[in-house]
Amino acid sequence: MSDQFPNPRQFNQPNVKLPEVNLSGCKPRTMVLLGALGVGALVAFNLVSRSFVSVDANQIGVEIVRGKVKGTMEPGWHLVSPIGARVEKFSTRIEQTSMIRSASEGDRSGDDSVEAASLEGATISVDITINYRLDKTKAVRLFNNIKDENDLRERIVRPGVRSVTRDVFAGYPAREAITSKRGEIQQRINSALTKRFAEQGIIVQTVDVRELYLPVNIQEQVNQAIAAEAAAQKATIERKQKETEAETGRLVAEKSAERILIEAKAQAESQRIRADGEAEANRAIANSLTPGLIQLRQVEAVYKNGNQVYFIPQGSSPNIFLTPSQNLGTAAAAATTDTVPVPAPAQ
Repeated sequence: MSDQFPNPRQFNQPNVKLPEVNLSGCKPRTMVLLGALGVGALVAFNLVSRSFVSVDANQIGVEIVRGKVKGTMEPGWHLVSPIGARVEKFSTRIEQTSMIRSASEGDRSGDDSVEAASLEGATISVDITINYRLDKTKAVRLFNNIKDENDLRERIVRPGVRSVTRDVFAGYPAREAITSKRGEIQQRINSALTKRFAEQGIIVQTVDVRELYLPVNIQEQVNQAIAAEAAAQKATIERKQKETEAETGRLVAEKSAERILIEAKAQAESQRIRADGEAEANRAIANSLTPGLIQLRQVEAVYKNGNQVYFIPQGSSPNIFLTPSQNLGTAAAAATTDTVPVPAPAQ
């Protein structure tokens, strides 16, 4: 090689000196024995290392002996037969599989969404994600059908999700599928997958129907139908509001009329009670009056009002009352004379 490009072997050459073993004095038999011991040690070490298997946390081990599944192993160290036995390990963590239309998401590039047909035959593209994990109690049964975790996802999980999704969407019109029934559809897919996968040794954690896509012409029809329904609902709400307002006004008018009627009845009843009381009082007064009492009250009235002349009709003979100082002229007359009613002529 040239001077500009030196041989790379000239660099980084380790300076190691191996110990020199002098075998000149050893007999051939001894050398064979030493070789056999070395091989035996290597074989023994290999057998011992293969006899112990470690199963990590969040894993389950499946022991296969001479091609037959013997059982499962929990996390930790386990002693197995070094000859004819092997242990397959499977994750028990929650795994996720997404089938998405967008090329930048999901397990695969390109359109990986689930295509399903609605009740009327419209094609719906469904973005769906499932979270699941291995059922440790059924790991032996599951291992009889799959080779590894990738085989589990490709042969069981993904086909199962597609099949159930198509079956569920086939029972719904496209318009309901993307609007009012979306939550119900997701729940039905979850229930169907949970039942289906439980028999195969898989536990479903969650199922999420993320996006739904319709053909452009069908999407426009759905949008128009939704807009028309929204307008009809708005008109219905406004009509009900007007009916409510009219009913409220009618109830207010009825209550007002009832209140006025009740007040009028109460006032009339009050007046009647007052009139009855006054009539009763007048009857009591009339029943208590006598001719002598009337004359006494007349005399008292004359004296209370001073020097006045009172002309009180009484039948055909009027009574004239005079105060003591009126038309008498003397104090003696005033002292000895009382106001005396003029007797009425005999009838």
